[in-house]
Amino acid sequence: VEVFYATDRARSGDPTPSQFYGHGRGKLELGLATVTIPDTHQPGILEAPSIWRLEFGPNAAKHVVLQSVEVLEGDTFFQLFNDRLDSAAAPDVFVFIHGYNVRFEQAAKRAAQMAYDLNFAGLPVLYSWPSRGSTMGYVPDTAVVQLSGRRLSHFLDDLIDRTGARKL
Repeated sequence: VEVFYATDRARSGDPTPSQFYGHGRGKLELGLATVTIPDTHQPGILEAPSIWRLEFGPNAAKHVVLQSVEVLEGDTFFQLFNDRLDSAAAPDVFVFIHGYNVRFEQAAKRAAQMAYDLNFAGLPVLYSWPSRGSTMGYVPDTAVVQLSGRRLSHFLDDLIDRTGARKL
């Protein structure tokens, strides 16, 4: 499942998709995340490795896995977005904005899982703000999310103005 995204998280410096973005605040970036959903997927579940099943790492045949993260410049992002929207079964978009206690990887996988489970005919979009991904990070997250609100607002305006989306 391809998930278009916008985030104002800072890059971590790690090229591994699951670690690509950290919890700190950065500049707004746009991109495309690719998430695999296993054939054995059960709706509403994010299949993940379990030590109880002696699974020590993600396996795309069994787990929902963030396979890639590709940063795209603004014009390239919107051109690709519109190309995909033109070939989608419906010119509709849903935007998923996660809560606190969520890392980028988790948010991308959840957005893909929802699109897959809903058999969504349009394009899924994720807006991921800088969250520490922990309960102990709640207070710092509340301060950061307010700063991210303006960027989210501008991004939603761009989605409306620069795409052929019929319904958001």
